[in-house]
This record gives sequence, C-alpha cells and structure tokens, in this order.
Amino acid sequence: MMRFRWIFIVSIVMHSMTTYAMIFDNQYWPLFPEKFLSTQTLPDARFYWDLRGVLLGADAAYINDEDDPVGSDEAVTFSQIFGDYDEQEIDRALQLSGRTTSSLLPPGLMNTKLPWLIPGKSSLRGLAFEFELFPHKNFGIGGSIFAGHMHAETNSIFINQNGFFSPNEVVELRTANAAMREALGVTPGIAHKGVFGDMDLYLHGRIRRYYWHTIHRFEVGLRFGTLIPTAARTSIINPVGLTIGGDGHLGLYGQLDTELLLKDLMTVGFSLQVIKRLAKTAIHRMPVETEPTNYGALVGSARVNPGVTLAFYPYVQVGGLRDGLGLIGAYYLVWHATDHWSIPACANLPAKPNTCLLEKRSKWGSDHFSVGAFYDFGFEREACWHTPIISLTIDIPWHGPVTQMVPKSHGISLRIESRI
Repeated sequence: MMRFRWIFIVSIVMHSMTTYAMIFDNQYWPLFPEKFLSTQTLPDARFYWDLRGVLLGADAAYINDEDDPVGSDEAVTFSQIFGDYDEQEIDRALQLSGRTTSSLLPPGLMNTKLPWLIPGKSSLRGLAFEFELFPHKNFGIGGSIFAGHMHAETNSIFINQNGFFSPNEVVELRTANAAMREALGVTPGIAHKGVFGDMDLYLHGRIRRYYWHTIHRFEVGLRFGTLIPTAARTSIINPVGLTIGGDGHLGLYGQLDTELLLKDLMTVGFSLQVIKRLAKTAIHRMPVETEPTNYGALVGSARVNPGVTLAFYPYVQVGGLRDGLGLIGAYYLVWHATDHWSIPACANLPAKPNTCLLEKRSKWGSDHFSVGAFYDFGFEREACWHTPIISLTIDIPWHGPVTQMVPKSHGISLRIESRI
C-alpha cells in the first residue's frame, strides 16, 4: 500500500512537469497561488494537493491616477488600460507608419478630436491543481497546473457629445473607423478560446521551531522557482487576445514564507515573492504616437526587458469555529516595475515607435482582499490523512496603494484539498 502511494505521488509530480501554473505576475488575470489550509492541523504531511475551480471576471479597469478623468477611486472602461482611442490619432499614426498614404477621415474632420468609448468585459474559468511533495521534512518540491477557457470582448461606441456631429457625419466616421481597423490589420475585439499558463516548478526549504516563547509553531521557508514560458503570447492581431502567462518571457523567482501557529487553531503568516522575467526580442504591436497599445500602427521586432514584480501576501486562518468549520482572510498586493523597451538596429521599422509611452503603460499594480470559509472533514479524527478540506474563497479588488493599469477583476474559487 505504501509503495502504491509513492508511485501515485511521483506520477502526479512527473505529470505536472509538462503542465501549467498559477502565477502572480500577470497584468490581466489575478491567478494567485494559495496556501494549503492543511498545514494548520497536519504540518508533517509528505504530500499536499488541491483541485480548485476558478472563475474570474472584469468589465472595468483602474488606470494611472493622473490619467483618470473621473477620480482615482473610480474604475473606467476595461480597454482604457491600453490607452484612450481617438480616431484622429489612429488616422495620423497610420500615415506616419506608412500603412496609408493619405487620411481616411471625411474632409473637414481631419483636425478634430474624435474620441471613441470602447467598453468591454473579460472572463476566465478553469481548473487549477497545486501540489507540494516533501521527500524530507525540511525539503520539498512543488508546482501548479492551470487550464481554462478565456472570453473577452469589446464594443466600439463613437462619442457624439451634445450632438456636435450630424447623423451623416457619424456614419462617415464609423465607416472610416472600419477602414482604419482593416489598415491596422486587427480583427474584431473578441476572443473565445482555451488557454494555459506558464509552467512553474520550485524547490522549497523550510525550518521549524515548536513552542518558541508563546508561539506553538514557528516556520520559515524559502522557495526558488522558474516560470517556463509555455503560455501563448498576447496576440498582435486581436485587441483582446490577452496572455495568461508572462508573454513569452522566462521567469525566475524567490519567495520567503513565514507561518506562525499562535494557538491550536489560529495561524498567521505571510509570503513575499520577487519575480524577474528575462529580456527577450520578439514581434510586438507598438504605437507611433499616443494610440492605444493594442491598436498600435507599428508591428515589428522589439526587445523587452520586463521590470521586477513584487508580491506580498499576508493571511490569517482560524479553524475549529464549529467542528471543522473555519475562516481565512488574506490580502494580495502585487506591484510590477517599468519594462524597458528597445528597438534592434536590424528591425528596419518605417517609423520610430513611442517606446516612452510603452514603458509608461507597462508599470502596473493590483490590490485584492480575499475572504473564505472552509470545512475540514478530518477535524479531531484519528485517521484524517485522506479526509478532504473544502473551501470557498472570494477575491475582491480595490483601489489600494499600488493599484493602476489593471482590470477590476473579481474572483471566486471552490477548492478541495487533501494530504498524504
């Protein structure tokens, strides 16, 4: 029986080496790793695993405070994280990039601001599998799997404020905008597809002390991992073809974990992760002037050196409120530094891209509160190694200290967890 158990564990680990991960450093999808609730009552288990159903959704976004016309605490349309869409700017960018030789706008409207509102929404649903295997009490390996389905779409609404433009002019502007989209080489703003994330594998070392002063158990751990870019990159032809991973960049990270069992059924702790994606040269869509990034008029080779990402995750867990019933509360703070963009000499672009604007838009941050309830079916049982914990968690976004340039994403997850 013991031999079969270890064969089962090893087979899961080997399978995970060809699958995909939950990560902190994605701007569009808060697919956050979660702690194992089992460590509160069974810290000496050799294998932890959970299967989590995830549902994320957003129909608004937070942008830079200085760019937000309605105030820093208010959300704006989903597409504004890529920049405001102005038909006159798109028309000028097309000419500067050589995609068109003359204006596509109706005569008399070439020097007029022509703003469009592009509301949209995005959703992601899927299953996540996370595990940690400890061949030794102080050393382990871990990882996670995510596979799901993404849906994102936008609409285009011309802003005819106070009826300034006549109905005929509005029709002409809509026709011109369709011609501009064709000249840009973009598809309609809708994505409906199966997705994966980047592959994650890490090593985990930990040390413990029991009954240290008034603390029942004190644990400190270090993780070192790699994020292998197996996820599809952001599409250069679909304005909402968003990546689930790190956009093709290999990543390295280190993480500090601290957990304190203050009482028999009360745990507090935190994780601090530092992630660095390595530089890479690839084909990107880029703006010439100030047009939205996902409608940039230039497509060509660029080298991107991503900034560092910091993720801070404090939490508190209380169990045994009524038999196996417990509660958990957490806070996710994720901050991504500015990416550095450069154009290789061999790129041979028809115009110079606005790399300063790309770098400005690359800096982002998110703040989420997480609240959940769980039930431990092995609570106060002698043979509880195979009994599950079922939990329901809700992630709530707010405009916190680092929030900018991210969708206002809410998340719900239903999880079953066990240990061996």
